[in-house]
Amino acid sequence: MEQKENPVSTGNAIVVKYWVSTDHLPFDDLKGIKEFRDELASAYVSVVSGRAGGAGGITHLLVELTSTFSLPHLVRLILDGVAFDLIKNGAEAFVLRPFIAAYRRLQERNKDSFVDIGELKIQFRDSLLVLHEISSNTLASQLENILATLARSYDRFLLKQGEAPYTIEIPVFEDPEKDRPCRFRVIGDIDETIRSRGPEDYVGFWGLEYDHAGLRVFDVQRQLLLDERFNTLDRHWVEMRRRVEIKIAIERQRPD
Repeated sequence: MEQKENPVSTGNAIVVKYWVSTDHLPFDDLKGIKEFRDELASAYVSVVSGRAGGAGGITHLLVELTSTFSLPHLVRLILDGVAFDLIKNGAEAFVLRPFIAAYRRLQERNKDSFVDIGELKIQFRDSLLVLHEISSNTLASQLENILATLARSYDRFLLKQGEAPYTIEIPVFEDPEKDRPCRFRVIGDIDETIRSRGPEDYVGFWGLEYDHAGLRVFDVQRQLLLDERFNTLDRHWVEMRRRVEIKIAIERQRPD
């Protein structure tokens, strides 16, 4: 009988948070959530936590995965042709396959309420990869393409002095608004003015953050590192609120 590997020995841990759309308490949890928890617990050190959200809408999963790999090591293995979702090298591991399989089964059990990945964070030893869902039910199916593109592009992230980014945000978008706080930013799913064209946007522009060099934007199609900053969604809304507060303050100072 095949012995299952101890999740602790792989060094991979996963946290999944979600909010169930409901208008009453206690809320009815997702169908098959116990099986989902059990499947993740067999492959990871795992925590799955659900809470009640507002009525209506999609149940978004916010996923955080840790890996014992460094990102450059993972890049080398992907370029060597190793399967992107289940990589083991000695005591190190990068394990996505059990999560993806469990997630697909959870989706299947909840066809009437629609479960989707809203964000996937992967913490490597040396850097953080943040993947944002940009259109319904596309992130999981685009993971292979995103990671393969990342592997092919990684050397172009390195600056002349050898500095590599410690955070990579995928994707960022060019804001068409004339009064935009910043040319590029991450998009959200509430009151959003930028519309995604679909999966092709995952390989459009990426946001890179460096310890010393600060913020840069990578043009994936042209393979060019742009000397442009970008806003995360939090930074975008902080700047927008600041503009509103300044406008209100100016209006109050005007004589009647």
